[in-house]
Amino acid sequence: MQSRSLSVWSKILSVFIILAATLGCFGQAKTSLKLIKTISNAELASWDRPFSRQGLLAVRTGNVVQLWDAQTGTVRSSVPLQGKLLDAFFSNDGETFFTSNKEKSTGVTTKLWNVQTGQLKTTLSGLLIYQPISKGLDAFMSLADRNELKFWNAQTGELTKTVRPYKDNFSNSKISFDGRRVIRYGDKKGFLWETDTGRLVAELKPPEQRDILIPWYADLKLWGAVFSPDSKVIATEDSLNSIELWDAETGRLLAFLQGHNSTIYALSFSPDGKLLASASRDGTARIWEVQTGRLIDRVKAGKEIATRVIFNPEGTLLAIGYHTHAKIWDVSRAQVRATLTPHADVNKMVLFGSYLDSVEPLLSPQGKLLLTIGNKSVKVWTITGEPVMTIDAAHLPVSVSADDKVLVTTSRNGSVLLWAIEEET
Repeated sequence: MQSRSLSVWSKILSVFIILAATLGCFGQAKTSLKLIKTISNAELASWDRPFSRQGLLAVRTGNVVQLWDAQTGTVRSSVPLQGKLLDAFFSNDGETFFTSNKEKSTGVTTKLWNVQTGQLKTTLSGLLIYQPISKGLDAFMSLADRNELKFWNAQTGELTKTVRPYKDNFSNSKISFDGRRVIRYGDKKGFLWETDTGRLVAELKPPEQRDILIPWYADLKLWGAVFSPDSKVIATEDSLNSIELWDAETGRLLAFLQGHNSTIYALSFSPDGKLLASASRDGTARIWEVQTGRLIDRVKAGKEIATRVIFNPEGTLLAIGYHTHAKIWDVSRAQVRATLTPHADVNKMVLFGSYLDSVEPLLSPQGKLLLTIGNKSVKVWTITGEPVMTIDAAHLPVSVSADDKVLVTTSRNGSVLLWAIEEET
């Protein structure tokens, strides 16, 4: 009788352990933040890529950009600045630091600096649009002005090709992840170029026939573009609330995605390139199958517009940014994994039917943390939606190092703060 009772309790205990493990009660790593460095009278040199892959951080203080070792909190080297800083970032191998400046005497120039010594390597004319390539090489393109595209060798700084766009100027450009293609968009059609030769591959003309009634005053334009991770597909969003998928090799239209009934704000490919997510002013986020153009999921609209979509590195979760908060969508289960606490500090003013500000979601490179950034605070969450910390008096720009070990925030009092991301089991 006693042995039977023990057997029953053993089974109950086993079930409890399984449930506890499933819910994360045992062995779950607890994430915390520890302030390790405050750099006063400073700002991040770049809004979206201040870190190198090797852990250096570019911080501007006055007319100098200091390159900090984020782990040790020490300055590795520094480079001087002249005029207005337009952009700054590191090369893929971490050996070169780029700065694009606008000066009265020379106009827009881009300078390449030695990271270790801070010495100037070469100067190029124009604003740099840069794409690191996974194999360790770098491709980049310089816009001398709105009427020219200049292609440069990233290793030597040698000008390889100068071309002029056809018929019109375009304000936006994107380089493929393999460095072989560049698309310019912003008008009725896009241009697809070959980077090594400057050859025009194709003109990308979105379809004029739609499933909806188009107002007479509507003007069809390509508003945005993004390459798939393997650089084989280009997704564009147009002014008539539709999405086009193009073959990046030929410029051929692969699929035409309709369904959103208002402005599309963001597109994002899954890491394997099989899915495309979109966020719209209609309040919905949608997930499409790239190969067929079929709609897979539609995240229902709430009371707020959807402004951002970001896949985690595994492609299993999708972070969706709204006006005041964010949601985490479970892609495999097609359901909301977590709805995060809203920010009370987001501007609610509306201009021409759109909010002036919204929460900016940011996923750490390794996918461990999700940040929601308001006007006056940064909320830090685990990727599954558990709160880690709220950093008050902080705002954009915010960034996380490539190894997910250091978070850097910008303080409203003019300081840059470095936080160690720690995990305890």
